[in-house]
Amino acid sequence: HEDAVRVGAEGIDYVVGDEVAYPDTDGMLYTCQQAHTSQAGWEPPTVAALWLAQDHSGDAMAEDSQIETEA
Repeated sequence: HEDAVRVGAEGIDYVVGDEVAYPDTDGMLYTCQQAHTSQAGWEPPTVAALWLAQDHSGDAMAEDSQIETEA
């Protein structure tokens, strides 16, 4: 189904603008920022150069807007 959320996975060719959920369909949404073939260690939350996190409205999240927790 075209409208289904794709889950980020290894060995997939992504192009700029592709959207994936990670680690599963209920996870955070990410937008591809640079075309690449995914591989181990390049998961969306790990490589900010490749993926931009979105908030629940679908808008990009600024890095400084992430919630910080106190120890």
